[in-house]
Amino acid sequence: MFMVPMYMDTQPTLTTNMRAILVDWLVEVQENFELNHETLYLAVKLVDTYLSIKQVPKENLQLVGAASLFIACKFDVSCVKKRCMILHTSIPVYIILFFKTI
Repeated sequence: MFMVPMYMDTQPTLTTNMRAILVDWLVEVQENFELNHETLYLAVKLVDTYLSIKQVPKENLQLVGAASLFIACKFDVSCVKKRCMILHTSIPVYIILFFKTI
């Protein structure tokens, strides 16, 4: 089983409440766009894995969540068409340009 280590102590600008708000937002996006539950689970796992490796300022936490959801959608064939809508409705335009350059 793949376990993510306890990482919140290594995040000086983040709290467990901030992570909870991010996960609530991811659930809301998953429900609004009728994404598979597995896509949500993978996105949360990607967020946790990334936060266990890198320190993230609180201003970039939603960007990490959106990027994780974007990557999770790439694994799920059913949300290929929904991927662009998620980006357009949830994050500013300058971040959408960031995704297009990858």
